[in-house]
Amino acid sequence: MFIDGTHRRWVAAFLLLALLASALYLAPRPRATASTWPGLLFGLGGTGLAVFCGLLTGRKTLLRMQHGACWRLLRSSVWEKGHIYFGLLSCLLLHFHGGFRMGGPLTSVLVVVLWAIIVSGLAGLLFRHLLVLTKAGREGKGRTAARIISTGHFLTQQLHVPLTLTLFVLGTVHAVMELFY
Repeated sequence: MFIDGTHRRWVAAFLLLALLASALYLAPRPRATASTWPGLLFGLGGTGLAVFCGLLTGRKTLLRMQHGACWRLLRSSVWEKGHIYFGLLSCLLLHFHGGFRMGGPLTSVLVVVLWAIIVSGLAGLLFRHLLVLTKAGREGKGRTAARIISTGHFLTQQLHVPLTLTLFVLGTVHAVMELFY
């Protein structure tokens, strides 16, 4: 997935939705926090977008297992672009949900895991762009650079999925604790 001209609509939609959410967050009324209706809506929206992003891995697994017999809901490029931009938007909405505060220990761990996912995703996107260079690097310094890029891409892929699962487990614990305690 290369960031090219086909991403213009996604970037425009992302910026529009981010500006709209920011305007709602900054509207002159009591500030949205996790326990207010706007804060809960930000939390639900951010969680829903994060779940969509997490479904990309499950979709790829199902396609591999069943040879594409089902889950052809959207083209692969739409899923991957949505994964990038909805992931970034979910990060913003979840920060609006918490009012940019770290809160207690569980919330702090959630924020750290969320940022680790964002950073690993952006690093994976960068390595994916650089993978083209690995085909050109056959000898000398080019070969060393190709190995570094390939290893970096592999490591970000191996890190991204467990972090996402950790986020979903901690997010579920967070929601249950807020409801019952």
